[in-house]
Amino acid sequence: MIDVSDPIKLIGYANSEFEKGNFQNVIVALEEGILKYDEFPLFFLLLAKAYFEIKDFANSKKILDIGLEKFPFNKNLVQFKNDTEKFLLSNANKKEVNNIFFYFHPSYCELFKKRTNLTIF
Repeated sequence: MIDVSDPIKLIGYANSEFEKGNFQNVIVALEEGILKYDEFPLFFLLLAKAYFEIKDFANSKKILDIGLEKFPFNKNLVQFKNDTEKFLLSNANKKEVNNIFFYFHPSYCELFKKRTNLTIF
């Protein structure tokens, strides 16, 4: 059981676990910590980052949105939201491009064969 009686110690623990890559420990600690101390924007930021690191983008966004609702002018939360949106958008575009390529690729080969009368292996 994690001691959540002191929010400063909890942040120290979460930072330490985050640096070690123990993201599940960070998530457990900060979810419990937010229930008791929801006035710390750093809790929301670290929790959103931990979810992001384990590729749970839905929960990362959810926590980030809650944090931004409570602290709309927190620069760290705003910056993390901007960074994650850029990252997810760039990866979504790459995935779409790959899907389009594979979807149309056979058609291009057939079109090329018809125009050149060449055999493509």
